[in-house]
Amino acid sequence: MNETKIPNRLIKHTETSNRAQRLDKWLRTKIGIPLSQYARGLHYGRELECVRGLHQKSKEALAEYQLGKLIRMLKQAYAQVPFYRREWDQAGINPERIKTFEDFRKWPVLTKTKMRAHDGELLAQGANKDKLIKRGTGGTTDSPIVLYYDYPRMRFREAEMHYFREWFRWFNGDKTAFLWGAPQDIPRVHDIRHKVLNRLTLNQMYLFSSFMNQKIMTEYVQRINRFKPDILQGYSNPTYLLAEHILKHDLKVHSPKSIVLIAEPCFPVQRKAIERAFASEVFMVYGCREGGYVGCECERHQGYHINCSGLFLEVLNENGACRPGELGNIVFTDLFNYDMPLIRYQIGDMGSLSAEPCSCGSTLPLLDFFAGRETDVFVTPDGDYVSGVSFVDRIIEDCRGIAQMQFVQDQADELLVKMVKGPDFSPADLEQLDYRLESYFKGKVKIIKQYVADIPREKSGKTRFCISNVPKNQ
Repeated sequence: MNETKIPNRLIKHTETSNRAQRLDKWLRTKIGIPLSQYARGLHYGRELECVRGLHQKSKEALAEYQLGKLIRMLKQAYAQVPFYRREWDQAGINPERIKTFEDFRKWPVLTKTKMRAHDGELLAQGANKDKLIKRGTGGTTDSPIVLYYDYPRMRFREAEMHYFREWFRWFNGDKTAFLWGAPQDIPRVHDIRHKVLNRLTLNQMYLFSSFMNQKIMTEYVQRINRFKPDILQGYSNPTYLLAEHILKHDLKVHSPKSIVLIAEPCFPVQRKAIERAFASEVFMVYGCREGGYVGCECERHQGYHINCSGLFLEVLNENGACRPGELGNIVFTDLFNYDMPLIRYQIGDMGSLSAEPCSCGSTLPLLDFFAGRETDVFVTPDGDYVSGVSFVDRIIEDCRGIAQMQFVQDQADELLVKMVKGPDFSPADLEQLDYRLESYFKGKVKIIKQYVADIPREKSGKTRFCISNVPKNQ
């Protein structure tokens, strides 16, 4: 972000200068956070040094590292995972014969449809679920998929996040405000135990983006001003709405060191408004629950630097590997999760690789265009906003019998819900759907349900689960 004169309404971020505040941050950084990491088995000091070293390697050395990790993962998966062994035998391929990346291109792609059809066969033989970390996939039109990670993989993922966050000037001990809505990510903020642990360790604040109106956004600005976060992380659309609210009403707001946007693409007009409202530089992260940080912007903002230490990323179309600049399906292989390997996993997003390196000097390749999940914001007749990301995440989580959903709003007082019944569909799914819709829209919007055979995909290859054609900010 170019240096500009800071408007008088902004409370510019300054590094902690009060002695008590400096002591508080030192205690959390040196004692509270490390103890918490050790207690959860997620201490990652050695892994962080490994990530730093890997991402400083030459392009050729990095490729050699990734090929070695790929070969080891393929051999382990063939020996331990029933699904892969059967599929690869049927395809006539064997990890013992892989020598180059071109050999790896012959391996079949793992889709979410395959994962659902072979649930239970993707775990390595002998893996103990009770000793693994359970996660679920994020908000898509499809039902969530349960994933399992071993602790070594999760420690490496924590190290990767730490490394890239330093690019955003986000360091251990920094106070962070989250403008967030995914229920699986939000702790029980009113629980006394959480409050105590949070205060002694990360010192985070959550602002719920699932429902936002003028009153709520004004309150959020006040809370940000009291908390004075070093970092603000949020979904792109809710953060943009908050920024527009700040600008429209000329509100005084604390300016964090950086703003980190994740989970949705951020359009240039949105980035410009957010940076103008907070006078803070915006950094974009392309991440997912399956792979963690997949790609991150540096200060040059020329694309997403691909996380090569833990993932091997490809962009594919029907003819195979895409050329730089050619749009295709993003596919990655997790290089570390041996207990539930994700090999050539097609996440459902699309993007294109860059032919040119970043001018920052990093040897990490660039994803220069990310055409991922696009979430619109719904509007009620009286001007309230309902963020699609958290709203749909919650409904998908509660309505497991509905295989696919799409929400279409062409006028402020109506919402069309298109549904594809799954094999386990029951009236309870409709009851949960009605309950969730009522909790978000407060009866202000007429809900029209429509059963369909399928939800058509867009040109990009991505199904849009939220489509709002109602004008905003009028």
